[in-house]
Amino acid sequence: MQNVNAEKFSNLTWNSAPPIQYWYDKIHAYQQLIRINERKGKFIYTSRAVRFAKRKGIDSPKELSLSQLKDGLEYCKIRMKNLKRSSKGLRKVHLRNCLIEAKEKIQPDRERGSKQKIEREYVKFLWYSIK
Repeated sequence: MQNVNAEKFSNLTWNSAPPIQYWYDKIHAYQQLIRINERKGKFIYTSRAVRFAKRKGIDSPKELSLSQLKDGLEYCKIRMKNLKRSSKGLRKVHLRNCLIEAKEKIQPDRERGSKQKIEREYVKFLWYSIK
């Protein structure tokens, strides 16, 4: 039962392709920075959130004002929403690339797994559309 729930959670966060994961992480980085900025008078650990924000491409996160952080968060949410619309196509491209890479590197187990995943998602979509 735990594996099923963990699988559902992983599908929510990493449901299609690397670009969606990038914007998902960037949204969380902005949310952490906003939380830090709102609690300026109180002592909280900020170094971890700042490092995470820098890794996600946010330059000088400590110097950003609250309005800049909120604008950045809104921008990321818009980009994420636009990517979600095309996520099924991105997912198919990502799985196809994984399959091609496994064939090139001659990894039969990984190739078989990628084929099964593609087939499973296709069958799941067919049954969903039939209902």
